[in-house]
Amino acid sequence: MSTVKPTNTRHLMLIIILTLGIASIALTILAQTPTRPKPFMTINGQAYQINYYSTTSTATPTIIINGYIDGTPVPFSVSLFAITPTKIYTVGYYYGTGTVSINLTNPLMTKVAETWISECESNAGMPSLMTFITYENNNETWTVIMAIPYSPNWIIKKTPIRISISAEFDKVKPVYVTPIKSNNQTNIQTTQINQANGNNDPYGFTYVGNCSSSFYVAPPPIFARFLLGTSAM
Repeated sequence: MSTVKPTNTRHLMLIIILTLGIASIALTILAQTPTRPKPFMTINGQAYQINYYSTTSTATPTIIINGYIDGTPVPFSVSLFAITPTKIYTVGYYYGTGTVSINLTNPLMTKVAETWISECESNAGMPSLMTFITYENNNETWTVIMAIPYSPNWIIKKTPIRISISAEFDKVKPVYVTPIKSNNQTNIQTTQINQANGNNDPYGFTYVGNCSSSFYVAPPPIFARFLLGTSAM
């Protein structure tokens, strides 16, 4: 009958303790590593991608736009417009370097969402925000145009939804801008719409539409890949 020598037993115990220690450290690192959230809806366009996340990092529906040239963040501007069944509203003009963040629970967007729900009731669907993202360099401009679908209920209920957008300007053709030269001084007048019919209603355009035909702007060339598309409505 063979016996285990004390020295071999101590070596075995040290190996077991060392193995358990390494495993414990590895589990601790894994527990502290944040998991990457998965979008519940993704839309792929020719020069952009839109991802929708249910998140606790933002208290209200928020659009976060990132703009790149060959993977490098660049300064860009954003022109954002909202539609209702009969009107087009200017939500705002924004500027940032690399990233622009837009809170969608401002008074105008709340009014737009309430209009969809009151006029279309359960048929409100997912209207879109018309978006123009522009990068300028010298006399050239690159513009990524997209439609951003959203649920009016997200605005009304202030659902914590993050709409993350990546715009890749190098995937669109630039437009060369030539300044107009003139020897005559031209008096340019600008009109700012503050009130209409006695109410704070900053719309500038109307169109003929209805609840059954005005939900969506035409889809991009490469349309949506839906992942549990109705889970956050």
